[in-house]
Amino acid sequence: WEIPVDMNKDPTNTFVFDLDGAMVIAVGQHEAERTERQVRDKLGDAFLERHRFDILGYPHYLFPGYFALLRWLNERGVSLAFFSSGVEQRNVPLVEQIMRRTFADQPEPLPSYRVFSRHHCIDTGDLREKDEEIRKRYQPCFFGNLKKKLAGVVVPEDALDDTLLIDDDESYMVRGEEYHFVGLRYAYQYLVDYDPVDGFANFHAAFYVAGLADALFRLCATEGIRLRAAARRLQYDAEGAELSEDFRFPSRYRASYYLMGRDILRQIEPGMDFFWPLPDPFASPFAFKPRGLVPPPPGSPRVE
Repeated sequence: WEIPVDMNKDPTNTFVFDLDGAMVIAVGQHEAERTERQVRDKLGDAFLERHRFDILGYPHYLFPGYFALLRWLNERGVSLAFFSSGVEQRNVPLVEQIMRRTFADQPEPLPSYRVFSRHHCIDTGDLREKDEEIRKRYQPCFFGNLKKKLAGVVVPEDALDDTLLIDDDESYMVRGEEYHFVGLRYAYQYLVDYDPVDGFANFHAAFYVAGLADALFRLCATEGIRLRAAARRLQYDAEGAELSEDFRFPSRYRASYYLMGRDILRQIEPGMDFFWPLPDPFASPFAFKPRGLVPPPPGSPRVE
């Protein structure tokens, strides 16, 4: 399902967002009352009203910062898409409500966007039973049955190098598209109170994406490279890491990206801030992004 977009127009940067775990947490009926009470007590009624969406009888909680992030990306001319292995009947109204709330102060129509769902995924489990060679074309080192193919599905082949998939589960990536993947901390709970580091990373995912995206755009501009190459430089090369089944995106724990992201989101929503302080190891010097690849934005903290 989509708001019409011409796939054959000149390539532009495209950000493809996963929903569950990356942007929202869907809460089952047995957890609904407890989660609502927890969010209201910790964050207040206004936050609850703004960030909860009721779809198909289930509450969905949007992580903070995404309203500002989507607006910022749209202002930069980034094409927005959403790709979830959930069913279309849930995905389409959920994304529409998120977009309407994001751009509520703007006249119709909404900015262009597209929604991809379970039937757009490739089931490599099914391929395994039919043809091992075909399966290998789609199954990278991160094993999983459903794959979110970008080329030919979300964007044409010649636009692939300008496209990123932002997801919290690396098993959804397709072979050959590994470096288009922006990895978030896996999230299955909205508010995590047993691990301060993962809890912060989960809840502030939009801040991280904003900071990383700003660094990517600046690297593309200064080095004259495309988005895929920049994503590889920052997520792998700058971390001294290589693609393997053990790779888990260490850049998602870099304090600098969250701080940069906060500055970006404040451009859209003044006063935007973290909902609790940066925990260790975020606040430690070793958790800052390696230097030398991207010039720091104005006002960013120095780490000696």
